[in-house]
Amino acid sequence: MSVSKSGPGQPTQLLAFPGRGATVAAAEVRINTARVVEGFVITSADGRSVPLTLWPKPTMGVAKPHTGALLVRTIDEIRGILA
Repeated sequence: MSVSKSGPGQPTQLLAFPGRGATVAAAEVRINTARVVEGFVITSADGRSVPLTLWPKPTMGVAKPHTGALLVRTIDEIRGILA
């Protein structure tokens, strides 16, 4: 499994590990020293983890991450892939 950050330019790989035994769970994610938002954490079988949030496309001009049903659906889809 590979987790990458997308944005302007080329995607940047954040973490890569075997998908077997990995888990995903909803979590509050700190995006800077003053802000915590809804997101999720993917944790490998050996304990490495990466906190993630879902943001709209930059062209939409929205300054907050996706939450609610879209976040839950994303977590469920990732769980399905890892199963």
